[in-house]
Amino acid sequence: MSSTALGSLEDRAEAALVKRWATDAAGRTVYYPYGPGRRGYLVADAAHQQALRASVARYDDIWNRIKPYAYMVGAPLGYAFYYFVGTHPVVAFALVPAFIAAAVLFDLVLRRAIVGNLLHGLPRVAPTETLPAPLRSLRHAALFFLLFADAIWLVLHVYDLRVAAAAADQSTTTDFYPDISLYVLFTAFFALVTVMIFAGWSRIAAKFSPNRLLFCVFVCVLITMAYVAITAWNLYDPTPSVIIARDFITCRWNARWSDIDSFSLQSGGKGRQYVRFGFFSNGYRGGTSESCEITGLNADYMTVYAAIDAAWRSAKTRRVNASSGGPEQIFASYGLDQIPLGSRRHRVLAALGPPTVSEPRRGILLYVRESAAGSDTKAPAPVRRGLAVYLNANDEVERFAIYSLQNGRIVDEISHDPLTTGFEFSILWVLLARK
Repeated sequence: MSSTALGSLEDRAEAALVKRWATDAAGRTVYYPYGPGRRGYLVADAAHQQALRASVARYDDIWNRIKPYAYMVGAPLGYAFYYFVGTHPVVAFALVPAFIAAAVLFDLVLRRAIVGNLLHGLPRVAPTETLPAPLRSLRHAALFFLLFADAIWLVLHVYDLRVAAAAADQSTTTDFYPDISLYVLFTAFFALVTVMIFAGWSRIAAKFSPNRLLFCVFVCVLITMAYVAITAWNLYDPTPSVIIARDFITCRWNARWSDIDSFSLQSGGKGRQYVRFGFFSNGYRGGTSESCEITGLNADYMTVYAAIDAAWRSAKTRRVNASSGGPEQIFASYGLDQIPLGSRRHRVLAALGPPTVSEPRRGILLYVRESAAGSDTKAPAPVRRGLAVYLNANDEVERFAIYSLQNGRIVDEISHDPLTTGFEFSILWVLLARK
């Protein structure tokens, strides 16, 4: 740092020190602990004044020794914010005010321990300077921030209610929705910055070009509106990020439990957690793997992982039980017991997922399923079946059929009737005969 800059810093420090001591119209000494914008203390006695000046000098000396270490806290504080902002945004945004509150509390304790006893009993004096409006009353500032925090809580609470209502409509699946607290907090942050710039426009414009300040306001307003739009859309139409159903999982991609060989929990950057899925080599995805992020949701990542583990193990058990069972067991293993006759199409899709093949004009949804042929679930010999859901003209479930290839014929395992013609016959013959 140049000598000019050092001199400027020293001059400002000296000016701040001088501002804390003043002389009133009667020639008496007045001490302003927080500057002339706050109330001061009348120090009429010369001996008391000398002792107070010595204590203030000792207080300043301690702070000057601490300041370099206080600045060093900025680096880990910034890294902590960067680490938590993606997964725990509330914690990340709470770090800065928590640090400021800790610094203020430390200053209060230090000031009272060194200077407080000498100020006790001294007459109070009114401030001689006018502070900016936001700083005139700490109570008003605290009330403002409290209302701001209440508004953030209210938005998040409304979102929780919307998510609960949406989850109730999808009772056949376990849905996990994105956590929008990051969007809400960024909205509040940039809105607060914009308000503060407008509140201190004249003072800030005196230091910076008005055009630059106007551009800064424009950027802040633009960012604020973008986050407002994202938050509003999530409130209007909550969409789950992870869907765990009886037979499949959705996480930016869809996969059936019968195709998943194994999965494991993996850590990513900035505290993110992922589930890595491995697929059977003879399955639909041909031995590939996919990742699904389970942080940044409306539930803890271990809750999401536990739900995935329970659904996968339950599906694996059903496949083993269905391999030697009759139509009733197969019927239940596919989750058809959750879809009563007369159910609408959307309930079928919620329970079974997207169909392998569909024919909307005929109202046919076809699903191809593979279940284990024995108890060795690590390398199952697939038994391929075709599940057909037939819808009537009102888009309601009319009947089900579970087709399998038996002695060169396609047979419905529920009615035991052979399938010889129709749209589904040509499709199922190819899908069921495929090895």
